[in-house]
Formats: sequence, structure tokens, C-alpha cells
Amino acid sequence: MTEKQMTAETLKRLRMMKTLHNRYPNRWDKFITDGLTLCEKFAKSADFEHVDALFCAVTSVPERILKFGADMRKPRETYSAKYSDGEFDRLLEKHFGKGVLYPQIEELSEALTMLRVDLLEGKRADVSKVRAANAALPEEFTELQTVINFAIYKIETLIENDETEHACDLTDAVHALPEIAVSLKADWKSYKKCFVKPYSEKWRDGFFESLKGIQK
Repeated sequence: MTEKQMTAETLKRLRMMKTLHNRYPNRWDKFITDGLTLCEKFAKSADFEHVDALFCAVTSVPERILKFGADMRKPRETYSAKYSDGEFDRLLEKHFGKGVLYPQIEELSEALTMLRVDLLEGKRADVSKVRAANAALPEEFTELQTVINFAIYKIETLIENDETEHACDLTDAVHALPEIAVSLKADWKSYKKCFVKPYSEKWRDGFFESLKGIQK
């Protein structure tokens, strides 16, 4: 394969991945999308080693946050072992700021996602993990806790009434809420377009009026 063909193929794959991550407004996907855009810049100049190093660092961030309590040392080492241009650190700061990332937020988001999967697959849906993760949030997220508690109660009621489709749709609508609520650069407009509007128009209830208290 020629260098020109390698460049074209690399750009094609990066753009396909960006299309997938652009579907969702949470900060992890926005971070990855921006990282892939940066990879494209290096791919256009046929700097494939740079692309590989940045790609590995960028795509490892969500897993590090979810499983290891926002420990960014390994992704930073992965990139800075070859490059000291500060690109990766600037990307992290743009999306996550200089403050603390909260693993509790990711646990709550993950619990909501798993509840949605169980509902979709027709398994016995248990909201206890969502309730426990919500209760573990730090004090500064009391407004978010209130909204999630409201959602848990409504989802539980819908499940008890065998309204599984409605419960699944509501779980889908709120599963990205913890991540976007904690983001310093929360894109509420995109969140409403992707999640709030479809749910509200389908089921015609006022659940999302409760979001007003947590928007920054």
C-alpha cells in the first residue's frame, strides 16, 4: 500500500469513528471526537506513528475513568513517551478542566446503562444498583440526585405496571444525564435534541421539566 493509500484509508476509518461518537452529547464522546480530529491532522501529513500514539491515548481515557477513578497517568505516559508537544494534555483540559473527575458519576451512568440493557433484553430489571450509585454522589450533586431519584421512582412504577417500553425509553433518556450534568462544558442543547425531545414527544409527560434545577 502506498503512502497516499494509507493516508486515505486512515482518514476513512477515523471519520467513520467520528460519525459514531458524534451521535451522543456526553463529554466522553465529544472528547474522543476532538481527539480523532487531531489524529486526522497528523494522518493528512502521513505521520502515522503520531496518529497511533494519540489514538491509543485518546481511546483509553473513558476506560481509565470508568475503571480506575480518573487516573490519567497511563494515557499521558502512552503519549508523552514519544511526544512532548502538550497536545494530549490540552485535549484533556479542554473537556475535563483542571478539576477532579468523579468516578461516582461514571458508576451512576453505568448503572443506568445496564438497567436499560436489561429492559431491552427482557431480563428482570432491578433499580437497586442505580439507587445505590445515585446515593453515593458527592454533596455538590444534590440537584442531580433529586432528578435521578424522580426518574428511579417513575421507572420502577412503570416496570411494576408492565410498561416496559416506556420504562426503557425513560432510562435511555436519562442514562447520559449524569455525565453531561457534571461537565464544565455541558451541551444541554444537544442533550435535549437527542434525548429529551424524542422521549417527551412520544410519551407526553413533564418529566424533563425537573432538569431546570441542574443546568449550569
